[in-house]
Amino acid sequence: MHAVISVRWMFAGTLAMIGGHFLITLGTRLTSAQSTWLYLAGALVSGAVVGALMVRHAVVRPWREPIFVSVLAMGLLAGAYLVSGFDATRWLVPRTSDVWLPLAGAAVSCLVGTLGGAMLARRARLEPPRLGTILVTSLLVGVGVYVVIALVATMTPGSDVAVAIAVFGGCPLAGFVTQLVVPARQPWACGAGWFVLVPLLVVEVETNLGATATDVVVATVGGALIAGILTLAGYLGARLAWWWFPPVVPDAHPAVAPARLASRSGG
Repeated sequence: MHAVISVRWMFAGTLAMIGGHFLITLGTRLTSAQSTWLYLAGALVSGAVVGALMVRHAVVRPWREPIFVSVLAMGLLAGAYLVSGFDATRWLVPRTSDVWLPLAGAAVSCLVGTLGGAMLARRARLEPPRLGTILVTSLLVGVGVYVVIALVATMTPGSDVAVAIAVFGGCPLAGFVTQLVVPARQPWACGAGWFVLVPLLVVEVETNLGATATDVVVATVGGALIAGILTLAGYLGARLAWWWFPPVVPDAHPAVAPARLASRSGG
């Protein structure tokens, strides 16, 4: 049952880990404390969330795919820093004069958190994916997709057309990847993680100097409209994933029955 490594979760988990790292970095940068310890704690929590998501909804070994995903994600971020330098990747780490120490600490925290979250989740039985976990997966994968796009853009200056295509294709790709690891047809949920970003957008506007109530309203309405468009694009990507790559799960997986029932009905 565990002999074959889940390539789907290796890909989706790596993007989710990168997305989680960016979100905790963003949260740390938005706080006034600018604490490295807060950043490391966030890396621990985000790693635990991704590890738990993987083991809770897929038949994977907690010491294999989750650990590989953690190492691969942090290795890619470190490689991007080495290639692009601090100026191009400063948004990946908290505001501090030392970059490598927080990044190395985040790698260790992420690894420990991933293993811990996976081991704790393994103590519970497998269950069909719920709306909340699908939305969290969609959010993390979607953010990870755009972090990768941004990193590629910094390493390939001048390719504006390619970057534009990648940006517009990122939403369907995020929904596509999320649906690959959700063993039930949930295209709207797989593409709806973007709505979670609207509060972050409002908070960011409020923290800017000179932000007025009008600015907050505009950010909220505009963010909701953008999130709706991105969700629709993610929905289309998820539908393609379900049509082209049906879920691959053992018969013992409790999500197989509802997945098969959903595949026989419309929607």
